[in-house]
Amino acid sequence: MSVAILNLPSLASRGSERERALLSVLSESERELLLALLKRLHENLPEVELATQRYVQGRLSNDDGK
Repeated sequence: MSVAILNLPSLASRGSERERALLSVLSESERELLLALLKRLHENLPEVELATQRYVQGRLSNDDGK
């Protein structure tokens, strides 16, 4: 995820017409909430990657026994 996406308030003030239209339905507090949630999800991506690796390794291990 790019840094620009995580900087929504700035994005809304400098962004394209399309970006402004996208965010126009959100209040300031909703934009802040969206930013906080996106940041939390982004920060958790390393854990998601680890879970994916564990899943794939488990599937490969189970396939070896067949």
